[in-house]
Amino acid sequence: MSPHAVRELSIRDFPPTPPVDTLASNASAEDIVAALARAGGCVVKNFVAVDTIEKLKRDFYPLLDAETDGWSGSFFSNASRRVTGCCSKSLSFAEEIVGHPLWNEVCNILLSSTHTSYTQYEQVTFTSGPQICNTTVYSILPGSEEQALHRDDRIHHAHLPAAHQHTVGRDFGVGLFVAGTKCTQENGATRFIPGSHLWDYSAPPPKDHVPAYAVMEPGDAFLMLSGCYHGASANVTTRDQPDNERLLFGTFFTKATLRQEENQYLASDLSVIKNYPDHILRLMGFDISKPFLGWVDMASPMAAIRKETKLQKSSGESHLL
Repeated sequence: MSPHAVRELSIRDFPPTPPVDTLASNASAEDIVAALARAGGCVVKNFVAVDTIEKLKRDFYPLLDAETDGWSGSFFSNASRRVTGCCSKSLSFAEEIVGHPLWNEVCNILLSSTHTSYTQYEQVTFTSGPQICNTTVYSILPGSEEQALHRDDRIHHAHLPAAHQHTVGRDFGVGLFVAGTKCTQENGATRFIPGSHLWDYSAPPPKDHVPAYAVMEPGDAFLMLSGCYHGASANVTTRDQPDNERLLFGTFFTKATLRQEENQYLASDLSVIKNYPDHILRLMGFDISKPFLGWVDMASPMAAIRKETKLQKSSGESHLL
């Protein structure tokens, strides 16, 4: 065997696959976190109102229709369309997807960072909430090929040992995919391997795995830990069939102490987002990650993009805390 050869693994080499929960719209953040801890992914019904889905479609279909250059390479099918940098392109996306209160609550539980250190002899504790990692609207059309299974936390060089159970703090990110159309196994529903978020990261996915599929109706949401093996399925429908497009409104969040996958500072139109609510700008990364990560001229980036009077500088740290 060559030094770079990978031993083929069977699903029998891994713990039993846990069931995947489908939760009602009144599920709590704690219910969702528990479901994610068990399986790595779950579906929440009626996560976003249907009228909001229609607003999002009106915002993004012109942008999707304007995309004429197909994707090259094997990771994204050239029969798919994508729009990125979504927050400044749609206030509805910023407020109803990125700023969804239940989604934010889930990410606050899983991705907040707390750190205690000393400044001379004073012990100080800092907490930073989560931030956007990326934003994408996906339109998966007939002919889109199956995507290779992968873990999304590889962007942060995650390499974790196997764990018997999930613990808060293990995750580098969490993903949210809101269905804009019916999502079926035939039109490319996301497939993922339940429980793979707890596997040893040195192991490839077993070839005989049995995936779960994120089958959804418009307004439903699929939430997934970024350590799960997953990938889009092939869209095997034809253009004359109903429900031949899989439309998703998606975002990943990560810790505010990590670099964002999508550079929000260049992906966003500052002339648009400067009028966005503070909590949306914080989620986009336009604020200090405490104690003082990400400042501009020793102040919060929000002051810079709004051209407000900068916070008073001082030799102390309190204005950045």
